[in-house]
Amino acid sequence: MASPLAGADGCKGGWILVQVAHPGAPVTHALCADGATLLARTRRDAVVGIDIPIGISDRDRRAAE
Repeated sequence: MASPLAGADGCKGGWILVQVAHPGAPVTHALCADGATLLARTRRDAVVGIDIPIGISDRDRRAAE
């Protein structure tokens, strides 16, 4: 189902996706195992915001950007 707004953030299981079908509708969420699934689920959404950190280190904690 197309929604006017969706947002995604990387997580240990892949991507957490939140969507709202229309203003005032409940927010839905889903776990997408990979980027291809995320793209498929948001293909018809009007706006998709994706939070992607810059410069992730394997050794140090990441400072806020």
